[in-house]
Amino acid sequence: MIRIIRTTALAALHETADRAVELEDKLAVARTDHDDARAELDATRAALARARAALTEATATITALTTARDEAQQHADGLHEVLRQCTRERDAARAEARTARAEVIELRDALAAAGTVVLLHYGRVHSIHSSQAAAEAAAEVARHGAAPGRWVTPGEVAELPPASEVPWRWIRYLPRTTPTPAAPVTEAA
Repeated sequence: MIRIIRTTALAALHETADRAVELEDKLAVARTDHDDARAELDATRAALARARAALTEATATITALTTARDEAQQHADGLHEVLRQCTRERDAARAEARTARAEVIELRDALAAAGTVVLLHYGRVHSIHSSQAAAEAAAEVARHGAAPGRWVTPGEVAELPPASEVPWRWIRYLPRTTPTPAAPVTEAA
């Protein structure tokens, strides 16, 4: 069958066909844009999910760090209290040491004024006596083993051996703070 179409109708059909092609092209571009937008939306949603996970992890980390900081602060406060207590004890010990030092100086001066004699046994302090005779008598007692009458003065021998090599030796006590000549030393052979 043949159909007769007018020119205006044919032109309108061509125009509609051209428009349809144009619309198909626009639809293809729109579908491509839609697919691109969908991919971008999916990527954005994935990034959002990662950001939420990172935020959750960061929140947990911040909470843990805050807890650790609070515990460290409590520990530091405890250490500061221990330090304050140690400082108080140190100050008390220093005050006690100053008092003891003053007492030692008084006792040392009293011993020096009294002519005190220190008896040494192989260089170690054995006893303290009020006189040379008392020190010699203590060393000569049978249980100590010093021979009576065997005491010598530094002038009688050329050089005295070290105190650690001599069984018995007595020295006059002189305070160390005063620069005086060496104390007279006597020893038993």
